[in-house]
Amino acid sequence: RDFCLSRGLGDVYKRRDEQRSKMKYHLVALFTIFVWGITFVSTKVLLVDLSPLWILLLRFVLGLCILCVMRPHVLRLKERTDEALFAAAGATGIAAYYLLENVALVFTTATAVGVIVAASPLFTALISAALGDRSSINIRFFCGFALAMAGLIVVGASTMGESDLVNFTGFDLFGDMLALTAALVWAV
Repeated sequence: RDFCLSRGLGDVYKRRDEQRSKMKYHLVALFTIFVWGITFVSTKVLLVDLSPLWILLLRFVLGLCILCVMRPHVLRLKERTDEALFAAAGATGIAAYYLLENVALVFTTATAVGVIVAASPLFTALISAALGDRSSINIRFFCGFALAMAGLIVVGASTMGESDLVNFTGFDLFGDMLALTAALVWAV
């Protein structure tokens, strides 16, 4: 009887530790979402004093410093082709994306850029499907995407004035197209 009781308590403690571990990862994910979400607004504020290229450079230097603290040794790859792939991914997925996003913020609102760039998972799934992997295209994906877009639109509409809803200029459209291009580049 004592063995069964202690075994049962051990299972309870194990489950509690697993739940705490999961909670830790959820909190890290929420922090990441928060930081990622404020980048549009903070970049828009920085654009008052800095050019899009300077912001890109500062972002890279800050990211490099954080990565060096988190993992202070160089990643060695087995194949030279892997290094070329990593360089290409960094050039398109990071450098080109953030440059396009920063320049888009010069011409349009942070809300518009946030909503448009949030479409990149859709582009990723469509590119993946075009290349033959249709596993990511399902009803759950589209429902989640629609829910996320609806939330972004609600947040965006609540921060806009009435005159902003009908004030579309050529500059806004150019910024929106840059943001769309950034979403496509990120998807690649």
